[in-house]
Amino acid sequence: NKKPEKELQTALVAYMKGLGWQVEVYNSQATMTSYGVWKNQTMKAGTPDLMGLLPSGVALAVEVKAPSKLKTFNNPKNQRQIDFIKNCIKMNGFACVVDSVERLEMIFRNWSALSEPEQKRKYLFEMLP
Repeated sequence: NKKPEKELQTALVAYMKGLGWQVEVYNSQATMTSYGVWKNQTMKAGTPDLMGLLPSGVALAVEVKAPSKLKTFNNPKNQRQIDFIKNCIKMNGFACVVDSVERLEMIFRNWSALSEPEQKRKYLFEMLP
């Protein structure tokens, strides 16, 4: 299931950069070395897939899930990731979990239309899977 997620990640980054967002891809998963040993990445577990800044300076954190796999975000083993996304929202950042460019576009459009920080936070919490 990794390939569809990586393909979506590429499309999301292109969309975000097209909007002028500063965004980078982060990978906190362990990988297997050529010697058959699992090696941890330098990113802390729970780091979302995409992070950066909106042109307004607002922090950005997006967790990417393969199409139709949004519910996997709530897996108890993802608690650090859940906490990271929720803390970003609590601190008035733009954070969400998406499985398509269209979902990101819809969440961002609706979030941008809100004016009060409390409304923005409430909306992003409602959009979490």
